[in-house]
Amino acid sequence: MKKTIILVVIAVILVTGVVGGIYYKKSHAEKKTNVTTVAITDPNVVEFTSKEGQTALEVLKANAEVNYTNSSSGALVNEVNGIKNSDTKFWIYSVNGVDGTVAADKYICKNGDVVKWEYKGF
Repeated sequence: MKKTIILVVIAVILVTGVVGGIYYKKSHAEKKTNVTTVAITDPNVVEFTSKEGQTALEVLKANAEVNYTNSSSGALVNEVNGIKNSDTKFWIYSVNGVDGTVAADKYICKNGDVVKWEYKGF
């Protein structure tokens, strides 16, 4: 009789542990669906998705370490994530594959625009 009770108690503990583990795993997996992962494969290229009304500069500033200066024609990005402009290479942006034609603080994005910043020369 004592063996039966012990077996039942062990079975209940095991079932509770399995069910609890499944619930825990499922609840944590659901929370991960809201996480955005950014893979950095080339430090000379950064790419982000914009929200409605953000400028190309605001998109960059929200997602990277940025140093820029303001001028009469608009902002000039001098450095992104520790990579500074040089005499021959600069940070330039494009939106949805089209090169920017105004300063980054003047370009107003639409929701979902892909803003890409590249460190390259001319």
